[in-house]
Amino acid sequence: MVSNKSLDLNLVNKLMGYKLAKEKMRAGAQDYKHAYHVTESIADVFKSMDAKLRSMNLEKISALKRINLILQFEAQDVQTQQMEHTISSTTTLTTPQISLEIFLRPLQND
Repeated sequence: MVSNKSLDLNLVNKLMGYKLAKEKMRAGAQDYKHAYHVTESIADVFKSMDAKLRSMNLEKISALKRINLILQFEAQDVQTQQMEHTISSTTTLTTPQISLEIFLRPLQND
């Protein structure tokens, strides 16, 4: 018999796989590799959490929560790096020509 927790874990794993595929298209190879490892680690934590919740051992559950928090911070760092990269790329592409000319004018005079 499959429990609801196991079904939830399967759904989470599928969603993470979908999210990872989207991130792969956007991120470079280095970001993708790191994002893949973070996602893989989070999936492992969910699997461990399911097993620990069955045993209801509070010490193990507490340790898992700490690990989960650390992994969430790592995932947040990956997202922040991707956003910074996207914003810097967008800023570079949308700089008006007039601003560039004003900036370069003093250099041309020298």
